[in-house]
Amino acid sequence: MSQLTKRNLRILQVELGAGGAAYSAGDQVGAVLDLGVVASVGAQIELVELKAFDDAAQNAELDVLLFKTAPADAGDNAAFVLSAADLDELVVSGTLVAADYNTVATRSVASKAVGSVGVLTKSEVAGNGHLYMVVVAQGTPTYAANALRLQVVLQEN
Repeated sequence: MSQLTKRNLRILQVELGAGGAAYSAGDQVGAVLDLGVVASVGAQIELVELKAFDDAAQNAELDVLLFKTAPADAGDNAAFVLSAADLDELVVSGTLVAADYNTVATRSVASKAVGSVGVLTKSEVAGNGHLYMVVVAQGTPTYAANALRLQVVLQEN
């Protein structure tokens, strides 16, 4: 078993700008987001944790996809289509499910640690070191304006 050398931990919190209408399964939540420079070019990154802060307590299943280059933007509340070209640029994905949420009063928080986070947990960062995020609803939530925020914790190894 090999041990990774831990270097830079990046905690990125973004507001999705979603809200106002009901989503259908497969709809993009918010716009494609440029997370900025998250790692040195050519570095290995690992998705450590995903968190969702849901002010509407919808507790909806959400797919979080991170790409090396900006994928086609379906726009908020429109069906997201993952093209073959975009699939080639997918770095990591993870899903938050209803069981990941804890609700207190009218708000909820979901958290999922690495090890159960998704399909692929490491890849090389290419190009300018940026990552781009797309969030896709897998239920039918209705978020009030700006009621959903995501936190992505990455580690450069």
